[in-house]
Amino acid sequence: AGEYGLRLAMSGRWQSGCELVSSAVNKNAGPKGYYEVGMALCAFMRNDVQAAELWSRMSDLQYNPMHRLVLLSILGAAGKTADAKQQRDWLAVHAPELMHNIRREVSLRLQRPEDQQKIFNGLRASGIAIDPAPAQ
Repeated sequence: AGEYGLRLAMSGRWQSGCELVSSAVNKNAGPKGYYEVGMALCAFMRNDVQAAELWSRMSDLQYNPMHRLVLLSILGAAGKTADAKQQRDWLAVHAPELMHNIRREVSLRLQRPEDQQKIFNGLRASGIAIDPAPAQ
């Protein structure tokens, strides 16, 4: 249910998807860190930046560039520029290709433009330049 919930949430059905992810977390379903980052995204999308940061930091996915990118967006939205710089520096060293293709990587994972924009806004607030969307 957790994996399905995460995919459902990231497709834009945040309420029902996040309920499934929360249920998986409450049942200690694995992979725990993956679902904790899912809970961070769920909190971020409902504008609870404090909960989003807490969930993100509880995760054991510090090695994962996408986790770092989500945390970077959360920190940017929270105005925590010093913490955001640590994430930016890590990403520049460990995931330079991701940093050059942020728009594409985020749009592959989040289907709705308004959800993508929320992530981009947090990234911009953290000091990341995001390429403009290509003309349709």
